[in-house]
Amino acid sequence: MIFVSVGAYDKPFDRLVSAVDSLASEGVFAEKIFAQIGHSKVPVGGLPFARFLSFDEMNNRADKASIIITQGGPGSIMLGLERGKIPIVVPRQKVFGEMVDNHQVLFAKKLASENKILLVHDIADLKDTYLSYVERTATMEVSPQAMKETAARFADGLEKLILDFQSSAGRKA
Repeated sequence: MIFVSVGAYDKPFDRLVSAVDSLASEGVFAEKIFAQIGHSKVPVGGLPFARFLSFDEMNNRADKASIIITQGGPGSIMLGLERGKIPIVVPRQKVFGEMVDNHQVLFAKKLASENKILLVHDIADLKDTYLSYVERTATMEVSPQAMKETAARFADGLEKLILDFQSSAGRKA
């Protein structure tokens, strides 16, 4: 099974859901597919979906998935990496109104440069990335422990940025 997740962010991620729905309608995917679509528009091509899943259901689907296609949030990416799976990551982008900034793009680029994910910056590349998945991931290895350490460093850095911003905003008030 291929599992797609857009996370729980309060903005839709129609760009990813529509692309997956179109590819599924074309018969591109060799396996069954299921999408967690959040606040995105309902797929029109018959893609099986749920808006949100419980924590246990997310984990269950991630466990069973051969491939995880996800947004660029650290928690969503870790869903696959903690299971030793290389996710296909499509980061939400500010330019499309999917996020307030481009932190997902920056985080995904960093992980891609470390050869830990397959990054799809341009949604038009999703089909080719999926079709070349086995070939492209053959030499990639993911250590769940290393990924937990990467996530912890990211969280620490993000917390520092937030605290610095709050401190700076408080001085201006």
